[in-house]
Amino acid sequence: MKLFCLPRGLAMTITVSAAVMLSVTADEQPDIESADGEVDDLAFGAQVVQLDETNFEHLTQAATGATSGDWLVKFCKASVPRCARVDSTWQKMAQQLAASRESQGLPRINVATVDTSESAWLTKRFGITSVPVVLLFKGGVMYSFHGGGFSVERLLPFAERGF
Repeated sequence: MKLFCLPRGLAMTITVSAAVMLSVTADEQPDIESADGEVDDLAFGAQVVQLDETNFEHLTQAATGATSGDWLVKFCKASVPRCARVDSTWQKMAQQLAASRESQGLPRINVATVDTSESAWLTKRFGITSVPVVLLFKGGVMYSFHGGGFSVERLLPFAERGF
């Protein structure tokens, strides 16, 4: 199970649902414990978060621009061939973005994906009529990627741009 990334040194407990609890401290990697007691380790910063209608606003705070950090979100549908090509680079994008931000001493940018076939409300909310679409939620403002190909080389500067 993958949730989201927190900067090193941040200590907090967030209840995501009745069945899942995430605890993070400065000295350890976060663990997720599910209702059946199974624990999965998360690597700081390089995870792609699955967002849907049940967790999108809670995790991203897109409507308020509150304190959950910046989010780079890919909206795709598995049946679209172009989405399959973007999917193949998305985890690599998350890893390179985390490494770049870490090396610069900057806060992490959360990387996520939304399956539009399972999230019709989010698709409508953000006016998505074709996929793939990449949106950056930064400081309460939404920016849309219009950089041509969806390569790491094009997406990384977009995500790190100082809007």
